[in-house]
Amino acid sequence: MLTTLLPVMIGMSGALYLFIVVCLNARFMVWNWRVWRGQDSAAPIGAFWFSIRYLLGVFGALLLDHYAAVLVW
Repeated sequence: MLTTLLPVMIGMSGALYLFIVVCLNARFMVWNWRVWRGQDSAAPIGAFWFSIRYLLGVFGALLLDHYAAVLVW
């Protein structure tokens, strides 16, 4: 999940992307923690479905940050 921060580190994306990705990463870590604990039998499938939404969220955040920067400029 550190790789999702690379666009900010290299200057490709801004604060909006950073905020969204940090929130998505935190939620993904919660799902991973629930899977790792092994007490919730629904956690693995929940983590799987969230991982799909996570990727959509990361790419959506890239688009949103790009067009927000274009509109402000």
